[in-house]
Amino acid sequence: MGFELGLYVEGNSFMHKLDPRVKLLFAFSLIFLPAFYKDPRINGSIYGVFLLLAVLSRVGIKRIVMVLSISAVIFFMTFLIWATSPLVSGGRTLFVLPLPWGGAINYTEQGVLYALNNVFLILIPVSGMFLYVSVTTPYEIVQSFQLLHLPFKIGFAFSTALRFLPVMFNDTKQIMEAQMSRGLDLQSGNILQRIRGYIPIFIPLLVKMMKGVQELSLSLETRCFGVNPKRSFVKEARLRLPDYVATVIMILAIAFSIYAKTVGIGQSLTWA
Repeated sequence: MGFELGLYVEGNSFMHKLDPRVKLLFAFSLIFLPAFYKDPRINGSIYGVFLLLAVLSRVGIKRIVMVLSISAVIFFMTFLIWATSPLVSGGRTLFVLPLPWGGAINYTEQGVLYALNNVFLILIPVSGMFLYVSVTTPYEIVQSFQLLHLPFKIGFAFSTALRFLPVMFNDTKQIMEAQMSRGLDLQSGNILQRIRGYIPIFIPLLVKMMKGVQELSLSLETRCFGVNPKRSFVKEARLRLPDYVATVIMILAIAFSIYAKTVGIGQSLTWA
């Protein structure tokens, strides 16, 4: 299934069958859990659990490869920046990176551990949200906000943004192909000339997006959106045994993380 059809991947895995409230709790758990630890081995284990859940969710090999590709880019950029951060110092030198213009950068043990931990602090929440929207329909997202007594308009706005994000990417691709077929060159020239070349792409895209927003707002007004604050749903969500088990596991994980932060478990930047 391509992104043109939305971020949700249809399936019948245990992650798909979980109550939408439990899946929302899962997403928030992956956002907050890494912040309790400074040890990259612990956060790396959390990321490994996420990858296992992604495989068991059967969201598709292409989706998993995309997550791993994005993770590789984030890892490379974050590692280069944070490994030489002035916030950490000390430890033995692991390797030296020579610079083309002269000089070199020393990567110490403390710097590498600090960089690895910051990589997982970014990867885990981003990947967790990506898995959440892959196994949760826009309908379930809005329903979970309503069941948790949160403003359903926020849930609707969130699900609508997720739905139109792939549409925007698809429109951008179509406009680029159309403009390049008319002779638009986006490959040659310096960086300023290339940026200027994207103007014929951004303007039609902006016009199309504004038109889509206007059509959506008119459609919502004709359906009297927001008149009745209490929403009804065709398929009512009910908590089952797997939902309770998953909720207990996540609550225990959060409780243990708070305890670990208090007593100092996973707070050191050492290999030992």
